[in-house]
Amino acid sequence: MAITTSWIPIALGGASFKTRTLIKISQSEFHFVMARSEKFFSLFFVVFPLGIFIIGGLSPEKLEFNMDTISFIIVHLVMLVAGFWMYRRSFKTIIFNTCTSYYSKGKKSEDASLNPKEGKHTFKLEKNMALQLLPERVKGKNSWHVSYELNLVFEDTSRYNAIDSGHKASVIEEAKNLSDFLGVPLWNKLTEQTHMPSTIMSWSSSYGSLQSHDSVQSP
Repeated sequence: MAITTSWIPIALGGASFKTRTLIKISQSEFHFVMARSEKFFSLFFVVFPLGIFIIGGLSPEKLEFNMDTISFIIVHLVMLVAGFWMYRRSFKTIIFNTCTSYYSKGKKSEDASLNPKEGKHTFKLEKNMALQLLPERVKGKNSWHVSYELNLVFEDTSRYNAIDSGHKASVIEEAKNLSDFLGVPLWNKLTEQTHMPSTIMSWSSSYGSLQSHDSVQSP
């Protein structure tokens, strides 16, 4: 199955810092929540333009209606809107619940657990047959950085992006923990190995591996 799945990144672009943290809510529920670095990054684009408006925008010389003033307002309004959008998007909790067997994003935990309904970002976890971890080289303004995608892979080899993070060590560790929790293999492109939870070792060969000899990386 691994060799028939696409390895082209599906979430183009990405951060150079940690965006999500995997936390255990209960034996049957894990969440990906906004990491502290993502909060600071998003809030910067909100606080900075607001500060500029308050400190600089209210001075008499800035109140003069000319092209410089219009440009000043537009640029900082764009930053403000972008900041709110990034914070709102990142604030959405990603929920894996094996009790209801549902994945959901952006819903309150109670709603996702008690009354799940399938949709664009809510679906049955039984459709998820593997996890895929792959790197993407992203060009910044003056340099390059690597972002790491963690995708859910379905039986028809279609994929869904769960998170996109720039912190290599944490995304590898959390991908392994999620693999163990869900009981599905993790195809790790970074190591060219497949991490197999002990619960599926007996039938792991049916899912294939990133290496021809089906090497298994220990948790």
